[in-house]
Amino acid sequence: MNMNTNIDFRDEIIFNGYEEDEYSGGIRRFLALTQSKVNMLVEHHFINLDEKQDKGPSAKELIDFLNNHSSKFCLGGFAISNDRSDYNVVFDSIQSIVSTDKLTAEDIMDFKYLCRNCDDFSSEPILYGWWD
Repeated sequence: MNMNTNIDFRDEIIFNGYEEDEYSGGIRRFLALTQSKVNMLVEHHFINLDEKQDKGPSAKELIDFLNNHSSKFCLGGFAISNDRSDYNVVFDSIQSIVSTDKLTAEDIMDFKYLCRNCDDFSSEPILYGWWD
């Protein structure tokens, strides 16, 4: 699959617009990308589904998790500028959108399994996992 290099459209999805001065070293962070935005990035070929952050799950695994736990989680990470050879969107964190007490036991169990190799993990007041 060829990566879509239309940074204006990609950043419209992620950040509501492209702003070159928001990139530092060719990287721009995002904290809470929703399921619908993630799926739009996939649909338009802005994500390498095999990409992963260190010991973390692949982008595909994270996206599958989002889609299996609809509207309860969001992803964090960074967008890499098209000025760099490694242009991509990388996910390095996941968190629940709702408090832990609003999640099912299955949601929590699946999250803990997904985050078994996290470098940072918390479960109160929300579930959060991050890979360095």
